[in-house]
Amino acid sequence: MGGPLHAKEETRNMRLSLQSHPQSPASAVDELWVTYSWVRSGRLRIRFYVKGAIASLSIPQKTEPLRADGLWENTCFELFIREQSASSYCEFNFSPSGCWAAYQFSAYREDMADLELAEPPHIVCETSDTHVDMKVTLDLSDVAQLSSYDVAFSAVIADKQGGKSYWALSHPQAKPDFHHEQSFTHQLKAANSL
Repeated sequence: MGGPLHAKEETRNMRLSLQSHPQSPASAVDELWVTYSWVRSGRLRIRFYVKGAIASLSIPQKTEPLRADGLWENTCFELFIREQSASSYCEFNFSPSGCWAAYQFSAYREDMADLELAEPPHIVCETSDTHVDMKVTLDLSDVAQLSSYDVAFSAVIADKQGGKSYWALSHPQAKPDFHHEQSFTHQLKAANSL
């Protein structure tokens, strides 16, 4: 997707609230928000924070941090990124277990393929009775090359009874759909354009 991103210092720290889809309310979750900031060499640091009755949620246990499919079948945090108004986009999945996934699509849910990364995301997740606090450092220097991108932050929160709630900045459809083009509501500026 373009030239490398560079940042000498952490340049931005945005806090964005995610909303549960009306068809999938999560009574155990009081709030869910995400912050992000650029750090050196095109690395994006993302923090996902869930506040609520965490004991009633299904949180994957820490394991060896490998690439894995189907992470969204349990509690999982996600980032979607595309060049502004482009049809192609990338999807990143981050599990509290430390596992991750990265995909690329040519258009809406089309031509899904693994996205090769220079290095795997670094995931650190802390949980307590009241919160889940997950920090991800993602190297986008080989992926993002323009000055600005459309992004969507989202999450799937699973409970121990088998229910799921779907969280995003925006829910443009009657059913949860993080891939929908109108879900890309936030503009992410590259570190070197700030």
